[in-house]
Amino acid sequence: MDWCEEDQCRMVLDQNLPDNAHFLYEDAPDWLRFRTATPPMDLLTDWYLSRAQDIDSCSRQVDCALSLVRLGKERDIPGLERLCDDLVTLETLVYETACELSLTLRDLQHLSDIDKLRLLMKNKQSCGASEALLREHLVTLSLQDLSLPLAVFQHSKPDSQQKVLGDPDQLMTVALECIYGCERDDQLALCYDILECLPQRGYGPETHITASLHDQVDKLEKHLSVVEVLEKHGLQKPISYVRSSQTCTEEAHALMVKLCRHTGRRTPPVSESVWRSLLQDLLDMQHNVYTCLQPDTCHQIFVESLLCSSRVENIVLAGQLMHCSAVSQDVVPVSVSFRDRGRGGVSTRVKYHTAVELVLAAAREYFNSSTTLTDPCMDLA
Repeated sequence: MDWCEEDQCRMVLDQNLPDNAHFLYEDAPDWLRFRTATPPMDLLTDWYLSRAQDIDSCSRQVDCALSLVRLGKERDIPGLERLCDDLVTLETLVYETACELSLTLRDLQHLSDIDKLRLLMKNKQSCGASEALLREHLVTLSLQDLSLPLAVFQHSKPDSQQKVLGDPDQLMTVALECIYGCERDDQLALCYDILECLPQRGYGPETHITASLHDQVDKLEKHLSVVEVLEKHGLQKPISYVRSSQTCTEEAHALMVKLCRHTGRRTPPVSESVWRSLLQDLLDMQHNVYTCLQPDTCHQIFVESLLCSSRVENIVLAGQLMHCSAVSQDVVPVSVSFRDRGRGGVSTRVKYHTAVELVLAAAREYFNSSTTLTDPCMDLA
């Protein structure tokens, strides 16, 4: 017999080695699908998911299961994010809050987000840490999306049986912080939904800050009305912008100019009824929020935008909203669409001297933008 045929040599060289690990699969035949030298990526994901769940269910070592999943994420195994989040929550419940020690990963995965939040807060009520934790969490979430905070506020409404936020003052405080902290400009509907969750005046016990909070909520409604106007005319802004600009004359003036010019550039050109609606919106914005401006300023901005809109019909319309004589009464009637639009039922026209300045400025702008003597802008000038 040749030396290479000896048993010791064949044990090393033989490709059909004995299976010394077969006993691992006798009690768990489901693991056989993982027994391959070149597992595909989806199989690796399934292995991490199943092993982490087995570690938790068999040993209750949440930290070990979490470490395994984190190792998988470090190796770019896809599909582990949700499980990692659940294990972090479970780790917090078990090791930090010492709450619900019998809770398993599978039990946690069947809970709603609100129930998870209640568990996290359960053992922190006495020291008040739960309120601070929840407040910080909601404000952080609100920076990019108000959907999840809205769910909390909906479970804290005055008619809710089990409130997440039971104190009316705290509910209003957190809601105000979340709405004003949101950096997105497409969350108006969610803001109104949150507003509907807040208590009305007279509900519940009152403290020294209750009246002030209700005043802030009333102010929030006015801020939301401005955002709604801007959104209606295609000029979206976050809620925080309205609050920060409400006392700045320059910013308020620039916003209304931008709103009017944006309307004037729309294609196809807007009708007189749209201009009428825009004028009333400007006056409402000034009355409710931008009190740093005068109503006359709103009319001037509006008329100036009509004059600079590059459309003859808008220039004619602007003429109806200006005093055209310094000494005699105007004979040009105001369009029916613009009658009684001023507050108190009185139609407001731009004063004569201001009107002259606006007309000259618009004519100068048309003249300077003309390239030739026959340019259409020359006729507008």
